[in-house]
Amino acid sequence: MRWRPSVAASATCLILLTACRGPAAVTIIPESELPDEVYSPRPSPSPTDEEQPLRTGTVYMVRKGRLIGVSRKLPSAPTRPEALLAALLEGPQPEDRARSAIPSGTRAIDVVAAGNVATVDLSQEFKTGAAARTLALRVAQIVYTLTEDSNILSVVFAFEGTRAPVISAGGRVLERPVGRKDYAEFAPAEEGQNDEASMS
Repeated sequence: MRWRPSVAASATCLILLTACRGPAAVTIIPESELPDEVYSPRPSPSPTDEEQPLRTGTVYMVRKGRLIGVSRKLPSAPTRPEALLAALLEGPQPEDRARSAIPSGTRAIDVVAAGNVATVDLSQEFKTGAAARTLALRVAQIVYTLTEDSNILSVVFAFEGTRAPVISAGGRVLERPVGRKDYAEFAPAEEGQNDEASMS
């Protein structure tokens, strides 16, 4: 009768054979042979236009009855028109040597751009205590400031949610969107001089 090793003996031999093989071999691939994406950092996704830092912009204050552009570091805002308007409503700084015709309590409720037209919704303080020419100068400040955004050509005004007409520099009541030409009388001196030169 042929002798057969027991199950226990077979298991012991298997363990011994495994142990005798030593540690498993590890192959190290040189960095030069690896794909670029393994060692090269992934580039960050490019921010969209709306996510780009708004940095600085020009807002318009008043000096000697005319507008003057002053540079501002723009506050954080979802869009550039909103940032420009917020910076304007912060009022003048001592270094501007200028003032604002807009009352200090004026709040921007909303700014919506559709195509080349911005609709600005302001608090009622904007209209308080002013003659027609002063109101026109206030409107001019906002029109010139918002049209610093190259996408905006004209502005529609609303107060506390209700669209309203505004007064032009010449005293006319305008119910349409208004642009810089409607307030050319208040244009910064250098801009006004350029306009006169082009007409001569």
